[in-house]
Amino acid sequence: MAYFVWTRRQTLASFLAGASVLALGGCSDDGADLPPVSFDHGVASGDPLNDRVIIWTRVTPQEGTTGSVPVSWEMAWDPDLQWIARSGDIVVDGETDYTVKLDVDGLAPGTQYYYRFRVGDQLSPVGRTKTLPADDAQSLKMAVLSCSNYPAGFFNTYRAMADIEDLDLAIHLGDYIYEYGADGYGTDVGNRIGRFNVPSHEIITLNDYRQRYALYRTDPDLQALHAHVPMIAIWDDHETANNSWVGGAQNHAEDGSEGDWDERKAAFTRAYHEWLPIRTPSPDLAAIQRSFQAGSLASIIMVEARLIGRDQQLDYSTDLPFVETPFDFSDPAAPVAITDESVLNSLNPADIRTVKTPFDMTGPVPQPILDYDRLSAFDPENLPQGIDYLPNADKFLNEILATDARELLGQDQEQWLDGELAASTSAGATWQVIGNPVMMARFVFPDLSGVLPKARMDELLEENPLARRFMTFSRLGLPANLDGWDGYPAARDRVYQMAQDSGANLIVLTGDTHTFWANELIDSQEGKRVGVEFATTAVSSSTLGQILKMKDVDLGGAVAAANEEVKFANFNDNGGIVVTLTPTEARADYIAMDTVESRDFKSKTIRSFVVSPNQDGAVGPLRRV
Repeated sequence: MAYFVWTRRQTLASFLAGASVLALGGCSDDGADLPPVSFDHGVASGDPLNDRVIIWTRVTPQEGTTGSVPVSWEMAWDPDLQWIARSGDIVVDGETDYTVKLDVDGLAPGTQYYYRFRVGDQLSPVGRTKTLPADDAQSLKMAVLSCSNYPAGFFNTYRAMADIEDLDLAIHLGDYIYEYGADGYGTDVGNRIGRFNVPSHEIITLNDYRQRYALYRTDPDLQALHAHVPMIAIWDDHETANNSWVGGAQNHAEDGSEGDWDERKAAFTRAYHEWLPIRTPSPDLAAIQRSFQAGSLASIIMVEARLIGRDQQLDYSTDLPFVETPFDFSDPAAPVAITDESVLNSLNPADIRTVKTPFDMTGPVPQPILDYDRLSAFDPENLPQGIDYLPNADKFLNEILATDARELLGQDQEQWLDGELAASTSAGATWQVIGNPVMMARFVFPDLSGVLPKARMDELLEENPLARRFMTFSRLGLPANLDGWDGYPAARDRVYQMAQDSGANLIVLTGDTHTFWANELIDSQEGKRVGVEFATTAVSSSTLGQILKMKDVDLGGAVAAANEEVKFANFNDNGGIVVTLTPTEARADYIAMDTVESRDFKSKTIRSFVVSPNQDGAVGPLRRV
């Protein structure tokens, strides 16, 4: 047994909490009356505060068991669990899927603990956890993670993070599980490496979601991370269904074949709170926004961006208007296009109709076809070669996309976030960190015709519908991702204003895009930097470079060159970010895996940035180190 050094604060805390200093014997002296169980899903901890932390496990009863199971737990200061700080008993049953979740209080701030569970003489693995500091913390090291699709690859990123000895915390920004069935996204890789979804169909019911979480939590690398550090998690869309919002999702059938959306949402949120070491903040299981204080070093503010406030995403296929031309129909037999605004203003409004305008695309500059007899003869669904309709990008950007009414967080959560930022800066915290599932910086896809040879470009556009779509957006100056904050620019402006009003040193941590990003967040009105964004790629899900088959191209460099806010982008690698906060700087190390298709992998830091607080009323610029 290793020697263990006590501090005066730890000793005092144990007696103030009424803690035992003897190892726990369990609920039964010999365990003869207890059902046989196993701890197939490991242990986990999460949502650490200064004086408490959630600890979690699941007892797996023998098949056919339907009754309750008494579970003992113990938390100690030493890895051999000889010096017990807290202990207790709980009874679990099928109502919570035999998951055990406890909020252990009476702990010392900034202190490492070890814990385990027991059913008679049956022991869980030992987990390590740590409370957040309450005083002047000098460092906080966090793994930033997102998008772990079980069949799409091994969770090597989790293993790499679990091997970082001085890691304090893991921040998971969503897509902890994916909802698809056996033929869904990522399963082509799973078929090659032997990782298959359970259940095999798309998950919809409570039992489905429970089974999917159980599958993920059997993964040894995920178990290793959970046993190593506490996790603070929020969900994104795939925990329910792709591109979810308050009233539905892209991947939830509107015809009723996948059931009622509210019932599906209730099933997911219940399973999430059962299987994740999250402190449930309110009876509304969807309201998972919450904050954490790491002494005077940082406030960590986690926002919910899917199920409580988000309006439905706009869709270019249905919401993007096309160029229209007003016509004078005062003579119905010979309508005339109106190209002069003064003429338009002089006409009787009853005589004016707007007509979707086809363009002749055969020349270097598209030319509108304004002869009414000719344009009215076209079949809109089968235009002649060289003729096309043009989107009205200006109208979309300025009249449809930018409306103040479009919500991402919702008004109540916006007010809460405003208060959290103000309270953090008023209390003197150096950093204000927002855990945020979807990308906040502005992003327009670059014109790849300047990056790829013509033959390769033609091949890409012919074979890949996503590439064709991105190129259309690029040429029109439209954002590439309406599911992110780019789809809710007025809501983003309000968050930026909150950060400026509070004097925040804003760091936004982001997931979702399967891409590494380092962004400076710029206020659209005054062009001022209001914060930085460290966005992580996927743990195992396919990256955009893999999807576009462009891993041999410096797509990230082209994206950075085309976007003012983007200082670094990597579309090729899986991995995660390690963010280290100190009173004088925040450092982000971008760590990539060389493969997710084998457990034999190597990881390396591919880029590092630092940023300093309190420069020109915000964080300073990103500096590569």
